Amino acid sequence: MATEDTDSNLEQTGLSERCEICKDQAFKYKCPRCLTKSCSLQCVQKHKQEQNCNGLRDKTAFVKIKDFTDIHLLSDYRFLEDVGRKVYSATNDNAYTRSRKNAKMMRVINKHHGVQLRFLPYGSSKRRRNGTHMKQRNIMWLTEWIFPQVEAKHTKKFYKDITLHSCLETFLVPGESDPVIRHKLKPYAQAGIDNLKLFMKVEDRPANSVRFYELSHDKTITENLQGKVVIEYPTIHVVLPEDAKRYRMIGEESSEDTSDSSSDSASETDSDESSSDKEVIAKTNSNT
Repeated sequence: MATEDTDSNLEQTGLSERCEICKDQAFKYKCPRCLTKSCSLQCVQKHKQEQNCNGLRDKTAFVKIKDFTDIHLLSDYRFLEDVGRKVYSATNDNAYTRSRKNAKMMRVINKHHGVQLRFLPYGSSKRRRNGTHMKQRNIMWLTEWIFPQVEAKHTKKFYKDITLHSCLETFLVPGESDPVIRHKLKPYAQAGIDNLKLFMKVEDRPANSVRFYELSHDKTITENLQGKVVIEYPTIHVVLPEDAKRYRMIGEESSEDTSDSSSDSASETDSDESSSDKEVIAKTNSNT
């Protein structure tokens, strides 16, 4: 009986009232974007796949005056509200605000402190982590400290006038440092702060020619950074005395470069000697 009733209902339903996908059932839904009629979830999904339709109403589609209703008016009003919100959020976006503050900070640091500060593009992880900021024209640096011998890395903020020796005390001196961090950095604490070597990587060099600056314990952060390129924030390598020889300083030639140059000079010497020998032989033959 149910089947007969369904068939009779379909016979009474015109083609315009049927689902445009399966053409078997009366339609229940109409796509907001393309107005395709469908009867079920399966037909809706099939219609989106076949017609490449996202099912979202086109808020900027043209509507004739005779077809314009209160629903269209309300939709346009909400559309304008959305546009206004997005414009406001873009104007007050944190990244936009930070970019202006960073530009001001860069000018101050470059002009008054001689540090070539550079920023990475938005979205980079180092850019997101950078917490360097200015407070009443006093710069607070976010600094990254790498302790390679124990495979530890820590970040901390310090004012520009603090010496690197005082910075290290916040990691290694009891009472001023976190006990958990100090325990992990025990080899450095045992070596003594004054015996530790501090290095910073030289930027703008090829990957196969890495060099470092040696930093001074007694100088402030800004004094150590003068004349150097800093990308986002300084990264300082804290090295035990016995491992310091692994870090090549700026201006040093690598052993490979030295061996290459010595081999080149040796080959040049050999060639000069062979050419002089040939000249002697030629003169001897001519005299004979």
